Amino acid sequence: MQLRIAFIGCGGHSSANLIAETPRIPEIDLVAVCDLDEARARSAARRFGALAWYTDFPKMLAAERPDAVAVIGPPTMEIEIGAAVLEQGCHLFVEKPIGRNSREARPLVEAARRSSRHTQVGFMSRHAPAMRRGKLIVDSPEFGTPTYLETRHWLPGRLHAVWGIEDLHYAYLMLHGIHAVDLLRYLFGEVDEVYARTSQADGAGSLVSLCQFANGANGVVNLHTSAANWELRYEAVGSLGRRINAGFDGLTDTGQNRWAPELTAEQGQLARVNYAVNRGDRMGYRTELQHFANALLKGEEPFPSVADGLESTRLAEAMMASARAGRPVRVAEAPVFEL
Repeated sequence: MQLRIAFIGCGGHSSANLIAETPRIPEIDLVAVCDLDEARARSAARRFGALAWYTDFPKMLAAERPDAVAVIGPPTMEIEIGAAVLEQGCHLFVEKPIGRNSREARPLVEAARRSSRHTQVGFMSRHAPAMRRGKLIVDSPEFGTPTYLETRHWLPGRLHAVWGIEDLHYAYLMLHGIHAVDLLRYLFGEVDEVYARTSQADGAGSLVSLCQFANGANGVVNLHTSAANWELRYEAVGSLGRRINAGFDGLTDTGQNRWAPELTAEQGQLARVNYAVNRGDRMGYRTELQHFANALLKGEEPFPSVADGLESTRLAEAMMASARAGRPVRVAEAPVFEL
């Protein structure tokens, strides 16, 4: 059995990182692609094996009647078209973030609540194999009570506006840093309060926020542009002395497995993801789509849903509110970030 899926949006990210993975997922039948640019739609269909291409998504939905639709584009596009897809009775996959702010996101969340269909947001870090393995360890009794978590997203580049967001730190936070923000919630649960600071020099920028989790743990989110290399990873510590450091390239698990008891050095286990491994596997692009298909074929709800994704948008808004106010902000009391 296969999930009949169509894609709306055949731009660079969609084609290179998502549609390109569909031929490698046996659970997916790519029935059609759609883009306002006819040449892009034709190219994506030819390159990745779609049976049809369109420039009008309502016509595509009526003609192809797919089980699910992936809408990949700017947040405003995903909100508007995503709601229409749900109203047509299709399951929905959208990219992060859910809205440029929480006000924009709510119509899609409400459409999902009214619908009997399932949704998933493309936070691929949750499905990257090494990061997922680390999450399983964090959830195990051997990890103990969560005590500290740091998530980090560094990349080479400069601050810039995007999607009509003129505040450069918030633009970076929503375009890239939202992955690290979402990992906080994925690994340790909801955050009650944040205390954030930003900096900027010569076009480079950073945002660092202390986080107080509802479960009592402390955390830090660490975002920076103009780094030497692209990096997205986390370090989690539990009350039993176990420390998990995970990224796309693998994970280390230290503190439990003292395989050389005569040595006082830190000891544990290492799993390294070889760079010969397909990028879609290593970074979670293929695995998130495979999870989406498998869950729907089994009648289960995939994760994270758009309602879950909205909470990561709210957490990002709280961090920006704190940075602007120069004081701690409770997430539940954070204002909507005004564009």
